[in-house]
Amino acid sequence: MKPGFTGPQGNFCFTEASRLRAGTWAITPGRLPFLISLFTAPGHGHRFPRRYLAAPFEVQPATTSLGAMPKEEIKRTQIRSGELLLRHRDQICRQTDRLFAGLLLIQWMAGIGVALWLSPRTWIGATSEVHLHVWAAIFLGGAIAIPPALLAWRQPGHTLTRHVIAVAQMLVSALLIHLTGGRIETHFHIFGSLAFLAFYRDWRVLVTASAIVAADHFVRGMWWPLSIFGSASVSPWRWLEHVGWVVFEDIFLIYSCVRSQREMREIAERRAQLEVTNVRIEGAVIQRTEELASANRNLVVAKDDAEASSRAKSAFLANMSHEIRTPMNGVMGMTSLLLDTELSASQRGFAETIRASSDSLLTIINDILDFSKIESGHMELEEQAFDLRSCIEETLDLFGHTSAEKGLDLAYLADDVPAIVAGDVTRLRQVLVNLVGNAVKFTARGSVFVTVQSRKVAPRPKVPEAEAAGSAAWHELHFQIKDTGLGIPPDRVDRLFKLFSQVDASTTRRFGGTGLGLAISQRLVELMGGRISVESKPDIGSTFQFTIVLREATRNNPGLLQIPAILEGRRLLIVDDSEVNRRILRIQAERWRMVPHEVVCGEEALAWLSGHSADIAALDMQMPGMDGLELSVRIRAMPNGAALPLVLFSSASALRDRSDPRWQNFAGCFTKPVKQAQLRDALSLALGQPGLIGATPRVQRERLADRLPLHILLVEDNVVNQMVATHFLEQMGYRRDLAANGLEALQALDRQPYDVVLMDVHMPEMDGFEAAREIRRRFPKANSPQIVALTASAMDEDREKCLACGMDDFLSKPLSPSMMEEKLSAAAARLKAPPLKMDRSVTPTFPISAA
Repeated sequence: MKPGFTGPQGNFCFTEASRLRAGTWAITPGRLPFLISLFTAPGHGHRFPRRYLAAPFEVQPATTSLGAMPKEEIKRTQIRSGELLLRHRDQICRQTDRLFAGLLLIQWMAGIGVALWLSPRTWIGATSEVHLHVWAAIFLGGAIAIPPALLAWRQPGHTLTRHVIAVAQMLVSALLIHLTGGRIETHFHIFGSLAFLAFYRDWRVLVTASAIVAADHFVRGMWWPLSIFGSASVSPWRWLEHVGWVVFEDIFLIYSCVRSQREMREIAERRAQLEVTNVRIEGAVIQRTEELASANRNLVVAKDDAEASSRAKSAFLANMSHEIRTPMNGVMGMTSLLLDTELSASQRGFAETIRASSDSLLTIINDILDFSKIESGHMELEEQAFDLRSCIEETLDLFGHTSAEKGLDLAYLADDVPAIVAGDVTRLRQVLVNLVGNAVKFTARGSVFVTVQSRKVAPRPKVPEAEAAGSAAWHELHFQIKDTGLGIPPDRVDRLFKLFSQVDASTTRRFGGTGLGLAISQRLVELMGGRISVESKPDIGSTFQFTIVLREATRNNPGLLQIPAILEGRRLLIVDDSEVNRRILRIQAERWRMVPHEVVCGEEALAWLSGHSADIAALDMQMPGMDGLELSVRIRAMPNGAALPLVLFSSASALRDRSDPRWQNFAGCFTKPVKQAQLRDALSLALGQPGLIGATPRVQRERLADRLPLHILLVEDNVVNQMVATHFLEQMGYRRDLAANGLEALQALDRQPYDVVLMDVHMPEMDGFEAAREIRRRFPKANSPQIVALTASAMDEDREKCLACGMDDFLSKPLSPSMMEEKLSAAAARLKAPPLKMDRSVTPTFPISAA
């Protein structure tokens, strides 16, 4: 039976314990009761191997940081720490035994060499013979070195072994001193030997060795002083001087051994505490999983798959990017196709939110992959015109559902800011997503309010866009994200912008996170010429603010700045219990030259309407005392309210149930935060003027296939990706042939030539890399098609690998029509011969692959 300690379920060997510590011994439901009872069952002893019990060390129970632990866990920790300590000490002793086994043999050879060098032969007149020192070095040295070496090999770790080694090592030192005629230099071999013996971390070994040294010096100093001191006439007390120096060294070495043992004990205690805690946590998780499994086995299977996927996640960012981008291609591609169909205004809004959410998720993935570029200073910002308010609104849309579930008011106010600015909208959206997401996450009640202000500044120095823009104005945009959440203690604010750091780094924290988002945001803000800071008070809230410098741009978008004439001078009644929401509606209404009046509840609204008239009213859904639906009924019952246009603002969750007939009282219902353009159009439509809500007329334009007729082969094994790419190509006017892997692609190219091959990289049977190399090998350069890689891997190394195997271009998933059109145009430009002319009205008759 293997050495170990016994529990009620049987013997638990140290091999299994080491597997548990290394993470290879799985804690399964069958093993869990045994593992727990192993430490707690009464009447069962804990047996350690005899060679551990024979060790001269005293195993002390773990006491560090155990005061707050339950008694059962203290007991488990003490047992486990004792086992770890003994195992660690045994490992040290075994390693040191083998070290000295080799060292003794080396010293034996060295002693023979010294004897042959110093006194190889002795002379008696004209006759010489081998010196006695040589025979002493050979036979006496071997008698000293070989037995402890064999003992170290056969019985490493035993107490007897290390003490025998200590005796042998000191005898080797005595022999070397004798062979050199008592030279003072060889006496230092004793001090070196003691230092090596300290590797055992056992002060008793040093005592044994020192005793041998003292005995040797005493005996030879009294009867043979020439062999040890190099002189026949020495003081009889000379040996005490040498022993004194040995004792002097022993003091420091023994202190080092004792201190090392204390550190080993502390390390064992900490490791034992971690292992016991892990056993307790994993045990609780397993028990809870079994309870859920009895109710719903499918959920347990899904949970196990998710945990297995989490444990097996790749350490390479390229693989992570590929696995995430593959489904993202389907989501984003199908959403883009959905937006090209006829949709109602609400359906289009939902689809646009899906697309915006997918874009933001893809942006976050890309930014994590590019974090190494930020660190190395090679991150380049894009320069493109974008709608600043749309950027903010799309960001807030991502958190509309979460804020509604928590009952938070989520709003923004962009006061006197340029409508269109030029900059990197992707990086700005990432910063806003991170800050607004944190605010919503850490706020249990109240509001999250985003404000944007602007002031003109001088053009940024050494920026090429500044020279190209000429007299275009530059603005410093000041963003504030204010919440009424938990707040941050002053002593922890300095952690916020550190990499992989959390304000609450304890194991009991309620909110997770990588601790990377704010650090990335800080670097991005600095790249955009700004700075980021925070002000916070515990239990009151936090205000994150940052500035960036962007150039004002112009773009043909008259609908955004247009003020409908029907709104001018109209009286708007605002009913909302939130001061923030009332302020936003009031400011927006005043910009449209309306006359707003604010009230905080339904009773005040009814009282005001009894003596005043309004042209339109904006009601909040959730209000104390009287909600928006009830207020609409009361208004309709008033003489001047029967025909009053009403619009309702509410959370996404409150708008789901539309079965109540009171919803018919409203001309429009909107989720918070309300987009500025939607609010303007809703008010205009309610007052009788058609707004801009819904799809705008599409301008018919020439399709790409009409300008650049290309014969295209799509090589893709994923059915969803096949559908997305096919629909994008059909929108451009192309018909494609389809292959599901590299082998089918080669067969298709053997049947007929193609202008462009859209080649997926990861496919069964033959991947895109091998297929591209085979295409370049088979077909002459003049007749070889343009190969564009389609891959979910977005790292620079992936692009270089694609180009190295013979591909001409690289298109990263998720696909977009604009990027695909750009790549096809570039491929057509690279074709030296005119594109193949084919009859597009005829569909290929050979089925390459079943899509």
